Amino acid sequence: MLLEWMPSPECIGQQIDLVFLVDSSGSIGTDNFAIVQQFVIAVLNAMDPSATNIGVIQFTDFPNIVIEMGSTTSKGEIVNKVGAMAYLTGGTRTDLALKMAQTMLLN
Repeated sequence: MLLEWMPSPECIGQQIDLVFLVDSSGSIGTDNFAIVQQFVIAVLNAMDPSATNIGVIQFTDFPNIVIEMGSTTSKGEIVNKVGAMAYLTGGTRTDLALKMAQTMLLN
């Protein structure tokens, strides 16, 4: 199983904010990009999106918001958008992605 996780009892029922940063730079490669997509989808499928504010940022030379934090609680819509991300190639500007995630989380 790709993901086996049990939350601690005090976390059950609590709302969280979660942002996924998905590296789509040239050094990742198509196979690893697909593995990351499947990991994100597995995590999403294990969660209750109605109790989670989810954001997804894909990045290369620049970050791009795939899902704005809290814009949807539809698990199907979120999974479809993650699955539809294309591998982009380019540089690796993790710093810009982290800054965008910080802004997303603090707003």
